[in-house]
Amino acid sequence: MIDMSSLRGPDPSLYHDLSTNATSTSAFDLLYDQYAKACPEHSYTPRIFSTDPLIIYLENYITAPEREYVVNLAESQYTQSQVAEAMGDDRIGALIPDYRSSQTASFYADPVTQCIEERSAFFQGNMPVDRVEALQVVKYTVGDQFRHHWDWWEGADNPRISTLFAYLACDSGESSYGDQCEGGATHFPDLRNDFPREWCDVIDCYDDSGLGGVAFKPVAGNAVFWSNVHPNNTYHRGTYHAGMPVKQGQKIGLNIWTHRDEFLYSGLVEENVLTAIS
Repeated sequence: MIDMSSLRGPDPSLYHDLSTNATSTSAFDLLYDQYAKACPEHSYTPRIFSTDPLIIYLENYITAPEREYVVNLAESQYTQSQVAEAMGDDRIGALIPDYRSSQTASFYADPVTQCIEERSAFFQGNMPVDRVEALQVVKYTVGDQFRHHWDWWEGADNPRISTLFAYLACDSGESSYGDQCEGGATHFPDLRNDFPREWCDVIDCYDDSGLGGVAFKPVAGNAVFWSNVHPNNTYHRGTYHAGMPVKQGQKIGLNIWTHRDEFLYSGLVEENVLTAIS
C-alpha cells in the first residue's frame, strides 16, 4: 500500500484546474486570490436543535460564491461513493449502490476550501484545523440516497468526533442554486419530532416517509452540525442518520468531519456502515 499519511487530500496532480472551465473563471480566480490573502469575515446564524445528541443548525454557513466555487471544483472529480467494509482504521472501500448511490469528490485544500475548514474548526471552539478531514463533496441525483448509518465506527484509533453537513445546491440540475429539488432530506429517525413549529422552515414538517424522527431540508447555504460522541467521548448512537432519496433535481452537499486528533489522509475517507447493514 502506498504511504499517503502526509497528505491532506488526494494527489494534487488530480486537482481540478479551474482555468479549464471558461464559465465564471475570472470570478473563481478572484475568489481564490481574495481567500489566499486572508479568510474573509463571515457571519452565520446558529440554532440549537438538540443537546442530546448535540445538533446545531447553521443558517448561511457557506456563502453563494463559495458554493459555486466548490461545486465547480468537484465537477471533474466525482467517482461512485463508497462505504467501508472493515472495522478500525484499516478499512476497505466497497461500492454498495443499494446502500449509498451518490457520487463523491474529495480535495486537497486550497485557499477557499481551507477557509471553510478553518471556519468549521473555529466554530468548534477554535479547534486545530489539522483535525478536519479532507472536505468531501457528495452529489445526489434522482433516486440517489445514503441509507441510515453512523459517521463513526467502533475501534477507530482517531475517531470522527463531529460531522458538519452543508448544503451546496438543491436545484434542477440545469440551473444553479434555486431551491428546486425535492427529497434529499437529512433524516435522524431517533430524534423526537415534538419541536416548535418555527423549525418548519428548515425541517420537513410534512414528511410522509413514515419513518418518524426529524428530517432537515436541503436548503442551499445552510448546514447541520452534530457531535458524534457523548461528553465522556463514547459514541452517540442517536446520531444515526440518512441522506433520503432525491425525488426531483439534484442535491449537492459538503461533508466536513472533525477527528479527535490530527487527521492523516490514508486514501479512504468514507463512512463505516457495516454495523448498519449487518
